[in-house]
Amino acid sequence: MGKRVDLVDVAKGISILLVAFNHSQLSSLFQDANNAMGLFRMPLFFFLSGVFFSTVRSPRDFFIHKTDALLKPYFATLIFLLLTTILIGREGVLREALGIFYGTGFTIRWRPMWFLTHLWLVFMACYILVRRFRLDGTSVVFRFSLVVGFILLGVITMNLFRGAAPTLFDETPSWVGMPLSVDFMFISMAFFLSGHFLHRQVKAFTPQFSLLLLMGCIYFLVVFFSEARIDLNTRVYREPVLATLAAVSGIYLVISGAYYLSRYPGAKAFFKTFGSASLFILIFHYFLGRKMQWLLDQFLSPDWLLLTAAVSFVFSVTLPLLSKIIISKNRFLSYFYFPFKQPAREAGQAAEPVPYNKIP
Repeated sequence: MGKRVDLVDVAKGISILLVAFNHSQLSSLFQDANNAMGLFRMPLFFFLSGVFFSTVRSPRDFFIHKTDALLKPYFATLIFLLLTTILIGREGVLREALGIFYGTGFTIRWRPMWFLTHLWLVFMACYILVRRFRLDGTSVVFRFSLVVGFILLGVITMNLFRGAAPTLFDETPSWVGMPLSVDFMFISMAFFLSGHFLHRQVKAFTPQFSLLLLMGCIYFLVVFFSEARIDLNTRVYREPVLATLAAVSGIYLVISGAYYLSRYPGAKAFFKTFGSASLFILIFHYFLGRKMQWLLDQFLSPDWLLLTAAVSFVFSVTLPLLSKIIISKNRFLSYFYFPFKQPAREAGQAAEPVPYNKIP
């Protein structure tokens, strides 16, 4: 897929920290700021995932590679949690097992892991779409229309299937959604494909002051003068036009910020460290942050909530870095959390771009 770009890796670090912030106690203390960041938080995640998306691999290799990278750690973690449920004799084993395969945020123990199953679905759908309809050879107008159409379709399907989830799960049906969050898949695909279509521009990105100012104005106008909100996990995409404008402008602001941060070695190394461990932070931060928050609350009064929330947040994003190191040095555990190494020849072929007219 070519040489990775520092600003994208820095942006990934920013993105995963924003996700962890959303699941920390800090999000309730700074609710307005958290809702404002929610307008671009998950769209940014999908956009960045699309930047390095490629259809170079064969369908079989692509399926195996993405299943290995995304679904393997998902099932490994949640099946382990299921085994603990069985061993301690807790009720709801069947519901928990079915919830793992249903794969949304409100059917699994560690809610943020819904992103892994959904991202896998987005990868599969976009691979088929881009390859089958040769989207890489289409015009800018067609691509723009496709992205806008997907957002519109995604909002429709999200509302259409609201409350259609089975009552097996002890959650609000409108929050549970459809399996693998397929009900808002088109919204995710819109931002994912945007990243793919703009990958060259992102890799060669340099902020333009006039555009940066415009995007900043759009973002803050939407935040302060509208009720727009995005929370895909709870099926919220309020005021779609304004929310989408805020998402696009927010993505531009973060990419611009990542560009400037990547020029400073210390800042670049800091955010790239978290970006490179994004899988482990995504998996473990929810559990670690909540446990640390609970522990600190036992010893400190609510007057110290800001301090305990900040400590819990830092703990939730730093301990997964250690977890990554430990798992990487354990051959058995690494099978479940790291992709299997591909042969050198295959890796080399996957890194080479394929001309449009030679894509089968």
